[in-house]
Amino acid sequence: MAAKVGGREYGAVTVKIAFHGVARMVGTVAPSVFLPPPKVDSALVRIDRHPQSVVDVSSRELLFGIIQTGFAQRRKMLRRALVPLFGDRTLQLLEAAGIDPAARAETIELQAWAALARASEA
Repeated sequence: MAAKVGGREYGAVTVKIAFHGVARMVGTVAPSVFLPPPKVDSALVRIDRHPQSVVDVSSRELLFGIIQTGFAQRRKMLRRALVPLFGDRTLQLLEAAGIDPAARAETIELQAWAALARASEA
């Protein structure tokens, strides 16, 4: 939830949370407080909402759909991952948004996803 762009943990949920606010890890929870104890580390995350939108998009649903499609096959380059959504327009839209078509979803920040959403409506 609070992962940085380009990291292994960065995903669609991270970008969607960034749309609404700033997430940061504020603590950890020991596995021993759960039954059965998980084999993963747990964390407490605080999300401070933005007072107003940090990106200009006409439709949150469109933006979130693009993000979800981009991350659906996260190891694919965006020029391939977004074809189910944009078809033959994929390369043109990525270029219009200033996104490298060879980039992968985990390297794209919220502002670039928003630029792609705006380009898709033009």
